[in-house]
Amino acid sequence: MSDMNEKNSPSLPEYDEQMLIDDILGELDEKAAAALRERSAANDALAARRNELAKIFKTLDFAGDIEAPQGLASRTMSWIESAKETSRLIGFEQFSGGYRPTFSLRETLAVAAVLVIAVTVIFSTLTASRQRLWQNLCTSQMGEIGTAFQNYAMSNDSMLPTASSETPENWLNTSSNRPANSSALFRLLKQEYVHNPRVFQCPANGPRGFTVDREKSDFPDHTFVGYSYQYSIRRCIRLDDSRLVVEKFVVLADQTPYFKNGQFDSSAGISRNHSAGQSVLYADGHTAWVRTSDVGVSDDNIFLISSAATAYSGTEKPSDDNDSFLLPN
Repeated sequence: MSDMNEKNSPSLPEYDEQMLIDDILGELDEKAAAALRERSAANDALAARRNELAKIFKTLDFAGDIEAPQGLASRTMSWIESAKETSRLIGFEQFSGGYRPTFSLRETLAVAAVLVIAVTVIFSTLTASRQRLWQNLCTSQMGEIGTAFQNYAMSNDSMLPTASSETPENWLNTSSNRPANSSALFRLLKQEYVHNPRVFQCPANGPRGFTVDREKSDFPDHTFVGYSYQYSIRRCIRLDDSRLVVEKFVVLADQTPYFKNGQFDSSAGISRNHSAGQSVLYADGHTAWVRTSDVGVSDDNIFLISSAATAYSGTEKPSDDNDSFLLPN
């Protein structure tokens, strides 16, 4: 019947397994992904299959680093090369008594070569898939934090959370027992705009949970925060400020790559949380996965006070209201 409810149809028309997998991994373009979501809402079988595949890929989050044993390929190839010294055995197909082994040496070496290639490809594929899943989850967490920012602003005269009043103005040398710039993010947990502390930890870094102590002003230590927040020391950012370009002003991103162990380090331009880019959250609440740090209002670097800076004292501040300057924790 032409008016039959598509929800009762067991078929998956127009979509194959690869499209579902690409959608889970964030590889579909926006138009195709939107069409697939609309189709899934009208087809129980399609939605069920996507959920089933998503659960399978989700298990990769619990895997440790998946890498081929170091030197596996080179050791195998060396073994194959050394076999040339016994080439006379390769042509010898019979042993005394007429017995022929199930596999000749040539066949054994061929199988070994195929196996080492297959193992290398499989490990590489799993690692790439896991990285994409982490990227997608990281961006999703940023969206959750963005929603918390919007709700916080609605309750606080359009202002984003600021750092604790106990935070020293020298953000680079913050004492371990003093609140840091991250104390602004802790307000979201303390006031229950965010309920799960793991949301503030990049999944690529192996998130850990902790019990929120509302008597405290900051996270237990910097390892519980995987993201860098906009400079908020003695500074109020108002979302209703007409001067603020909210769709381009970055307020949160994966951890800054320019500071390591409390020291300025200019060797990396992309957050170390991921290998190919970083998730960013804009003041209007939308998120993006970007492959450069130059994504500020004027396409400036969101982690640096100036592209010419070669050292930091810890007293630097944003140059104007639209200057994104995300601090280490």
